[in-house]
Amino acid sequence: MDLLEDTPRHKNHSCPRCGGSVFRSPRSWHQRWIHMLRPVKHYTCTNPQCGWEGTLFSRQLSRKRRRRTRQVLYGIFVGALFLLAFAVAGFLVARMLGFVLR
Repeated sequence: MDLLEDTPRHKNHSCPRCGGSVFRSPRSWHQRWIHMLRPVKHYTCTNPQCGWEGTLFSRQLSRKRRRRTRQVLYGIFVGALFLLAFAVAGFLVARMLGFVLR
C-alpha cells in the first residue's frame, strides 16, 4: 500500500502508477485511526493489470478538523487519567481492607 501526498494528478483521481482512473475503496481500521489526525482516502486503480491500491492524504487540515482532533485526543487523555485514578484508588481501598494480592 502506498502513502502519497495529494498532487494535481491525484486531485483528478488518476492512478499514480498507470495514469488510469481510480475509485474510492473502504479504509482499513488503521487508516481510520490515521484519519483522526489527518484526512486520508483509500483508492484502488480500475486497471486490473496495474492493481495499484493506496492512501492519499490531504495537504492541510481544516480548522474544524484540527479542533475535533484536539477534542478527541484530549478526551482519550482525560479518560486514561480517570481509569488510572480509579485503578489506584481501588488498589488503595483493597489494601486498607486487607485484600492485597501477593
